[in-house]
Amino acid sequence: MLTHKLASLLVWLGLFIAPATTADYNQKPVDITCKNHNFHVRETNKVIMNGAVILNVKTPDEDFGGFSAALLTNDNHYFYSVTDRARLMRAVPVFDKNRVISCLKNAVFYPLRGNSTRPLVGHYADSEGLSFGQTENDILISFERAHRVVNYQLNETQLLPKKNYPALEIKKLPYNESYESVRMLENGDILAVPEYYIPAKQKNMMFYLYAPKTDILKTFFLVPSDGHYITDVNILNNGDFITLERSFSILTGISIQMRHIKRADLFGKNPADGEVIFRMASGEGVDNLEGMAVIHSDNGNYLYVISDDNFTSLQDTIIFSMFYPLKKSGA
Repeated sequence: MLTHKLASLLVWLGLFIAPATTADYNQKPVDITCKNHNFHVRETNKVIMNGAVILNVKTPDEDFGGFSAALLTNDNHYFYSVTDRARLMRAVPVFDKNRVISCLKNAVFYPLRGNSTRPLVGHYADSEGLSFGQTENDILISFERAHRVVNYQLNETQLLPKKNYPALEIKKLPYNESYESVRMLENGDILAVPEYYIPAKQKNMMFYLYAPKTDILKTFFLVPSDGHYITDVNILNNGDFITLERSFSILTGISIQMRHIKRADLFGKNPADGEVIFRMASGEGVDNLEGMAVIHSDNGNYLYVISDDNFTSLQDTIIFSMFYPLKKSGA
């Protein structure tokens, strides 16, 4: 029989993850239950932990789990995520008085479809990153394994591809370590960040900035940090960037960190590094954190971070509610 650690390792390698089924549906409601999750607070962290909840379902459902991204509308009315099986979840977040997400209600799952109009399956179905586009009805989704970024419209009956970006379909990216994060910037440029891609003869991680208006693709570099891989990148209230990063070892377990990277550094001539503002490791209540939504305020950033349970009972789906104090310029 597999030991817990060996089973966990195989999960992390993706060997326990079954592909998406071919169920042909437009939407499916799912009843989510929640219970409080305990965690340890590091006083040295600049990101403040406010609360955490474990999500589950009242009735077992093969589509629930594997959440790899997080997105909140500006009015906080909808919470979105995508899964490793090409499903988009839309739910209504329930907040307590401290702006902690205490649960999700009215959850609905939608299958992501391909150009054939059928739900994505197999290695085409590994959706990982999620971003709003020019409006909150317009989203970008990034995929691993079949490396690509696809534009979908949320107000459509079916989630069908509206636009692809061939310049980002880079075949040399690692099969299971490509686009973990996608982010549309204010000017319409697309930031596409692989999980861990160090080209030959390089020592830093490469990522891409694509300008659809001019069809120009640029490459930049990020300094690796203690063996951590990128799982998401988002924008802070002052225009800088925050990374969500993960490291896993069968001997030491999981480590999660966040870095604050200045915008000028991220798109500078030299590889960007940044300041580590948050760390959490095995034994402190952490899990496989992969998606991070950011809501801005004048005094800081509310962070809502979701974990990917890899569709296994060895892990949990958890939403952590955090706050990163950071005043806007002139605020």
